[in-house]
Amino acid sequence: MPITISKIETDNADLLSYHAMLTGQMPPLFRDGLTGRIVGEVSHESANAFQVDTYLQRYLSAKTAIWRVIKEMRNRGQR
Repeated sequence: MPITISKIETDNADLLSYHAMLTGQMPPLFRDGLTGRIVGEVSHESANAFQVDTYLQRYLSAKTAIWRVIKEMRNRGQR
């Protein structure tokens, strides 16, 4: 799928979900031929709105921190 001027490709699941919430439609998803990752196309408007949503960014930072601690605790339990 070619990249168009009005869209960007991303593998960020949070951004893809945000785009789906804003537009009410699932973004087109496909496997990247170089990395093998699942990526989707989102509009620049969705990407910009995602970046300036401070409440969401604080939530995502907290979520990342919590999951990092959970992963570390799980890894310590396996040793």
